[in-house]
Amino acid sequence: MTVRYHSDLSSASFLGSTLMILRWKGSLWKAVYQELIVWLIIYAILSCTYAFWLNDHQKKLPFLTFEQVVNFCNRYGELIPLTFMLGFYVTLVVERWWGCITRLGLIDNVAVLIANRIRGESERAALIRCSILRYLTLIQVMIYRAISTTARRKFPTLESLVEAEVESNQVKGYLEKNELARFRENNFWICIQWAMSLARTARDENIIQNDFALEDIFKVFLLNWLNFNNV
Repeated sequence: MTVRYHSDLSSASFLGSTLMILRWKGSLWKAVYQELIVWLIIYAILSCTYAFWLNDHQKKLPFLTFEQVVNFCNRYGELIPLTFMLGFYVTLVVERWWGCITRLGLIDNVAVLIANRIRGESERAALIRCSILRYLTLIQVMIYRAISTTARRKFPTLESLVEAEVESNQVKGYLEKNELARFRENNFWICIQWAMSLARTARDENIIQNDFALEDIFKVFLLNWLNFNNV
């Protein structure tokens, strides 16, 4: 669960940054304190053993002495700089989270493409545009319900989607016939199929002017579907 602390950072203070570092709830200390304690214990044992329990002869043995082991590790440890390792790790973390953001499947770009490819001021053209975007919004909400407890609490049932005007009663009746199996098998593709069928109908009625425009719409539908599957 995300721990929110934006309110503590909204105003600057003399000890503000220090107090934020020393926070326990949701902090880095809480995540690594067990490993840190184990590392400190091992370090203390090795340090005390070398300083108090080994005599001069044991410290100066010709083979595999403690000092030689330390020097060996120190010499070969410098071959890979720590800054390089940290940079590599940070790059992996940033790429992972940025990939999660890009796979959210936001429909803003799709909406712009639909408005450009499905032209016309007729009531039929407007209805097709709205219906396609409504189906895409519905699949987005359904996937968020499956992976997010916050979205699940906001939309606990299909009836709540109807109340929020995300879907109609007709769509709700079709989906609730097999809701449990739908969530178990991840069959969210049905909404993409509806949207593609509407786009095909718009092409048959010449609302979409050419096959190239229809192909662009299908491509962006499939791209959004792949993004939704990777969330």
